[in-house]
Amino acid sequence: FRGPRLRERPAFDRNPAPSAAFRTWCFVGSKVTIAKQMVGCPAVIDAQGTGTKDRAGAYLIRGADYLNRSEIDRAIGDFNELIRIDPNSSAGLINRGEAYRRKGELDLAIADLTRAIAVKRKSPSAWFNRGIAYSDKGDPDRAIADYNQAIRLNSRDAWYFNNRGNSYSDKGDFGSALTDYNQAIALNPK
Repeated sequence: FRGPRLRERPAFDRNPAPSAAFRTWCFVGSKVTIAKQMVGCPAVIDAQGTGTKDRAGAYLIRGADYLNRSEIDRAIGDFNELIRIDPNSSAGLINRGEAYRRKGELDLAIADLTRAIAVKRKSPSAWFNRGIAYSDKGDPDRAIADYNQAIRLNSRDAWYFNNRGNSYSDKGDFGSALTDYNQAIALNPK
C-alpha cells in the first residue's frame, strides 16, 4: 500500500503548542483508547509551550501505559522524568516503585514506595504496593504491617485483604489467612 505523500511533517512532529485533540487524547483516560493516549501524550510532552503540570501528567499516563504493556524500562524512563519535574509526585513514586518491583529490583521499589509514603502518608496504594514488595522480598511481617495500614486507610478493597491473607499464609497463620480471604470474598465475590 502506498499512501499519499505528505508535503510537510504532521503538526505534532513540529512541536507546536499541544492541540486540544492531543490534550484530550492524553488526559481523558478511559474515554479514549490507549492507542490515542500513546499519540496524545507524546505530543503533549514534546510540544513547545506545554506547562510543567501537563508535561508531568503526560509522563504519568504514558508511563502507566508502558507499565500495563510490560515495557518496564520505558515506564521507568517516563516515571524518572515525571519525578525530575515533580520530586514529590506520590503517583510517580508509586508507579516507579511498582515498575522496579516488576523488574525484580525490590530495594529500589521499597525505597520509592517509602518515599511516596513520606510524601502522602494517607495513600493506601503506597502502603499496599510496599507490602507487595516486602512480600516478594520474603518479609511477611513487614508486608502485613503495610497491608494493615492500607486497610486502615481503605477497608473496602478486597485485594488488600487477599494479599494480607497471602502473607499470613506464608507465615503459617492459616486462621488469620482464612479470615482475610473470607473478607476479600465478601468485598468482591467475583
